[in-house]
Amino acid sequence: MFQTRSLSTVLVASLGLAAGLALFTSQNVSAAGTPCTGSLSDPALKPVKDACDKGGKEAAKPVMNDLMKKANASKKAGLKCESCHKDGGPKYETKDNALADFKAKLAE
Repeated sequence: MFQTRSLSTVLVASLGLAAGLALFTSQNVSAAGTPCTGSLSDPALKPVKDACDKGGKEAAKPVMNDLMKKANASKKAGLKCESCHKDGGPKYETKDNALADFKAKLAE
């Protein structure tokens, strides 16, 4: 009887410890937002990539909007989201011309 009780105590304690470690060592996925898709490896996309890394698509959208507003104000670029993106979300897939347009009209 002593062995059964101590085995179950050890098992419960081990499960509790494992659950606690999993809780405290796992990343907070909800804080990261919706992961960005597509390639952001080009150096011109660094501000967007940094925002994506910190907060996903939700953080990248205001960065893109700010860049677009600056380009439209200073260069009269006439950009809209649809200039580079196939859809307005949630995927935000880019058109074939997106990177070239970004570099020509948005990058500082």
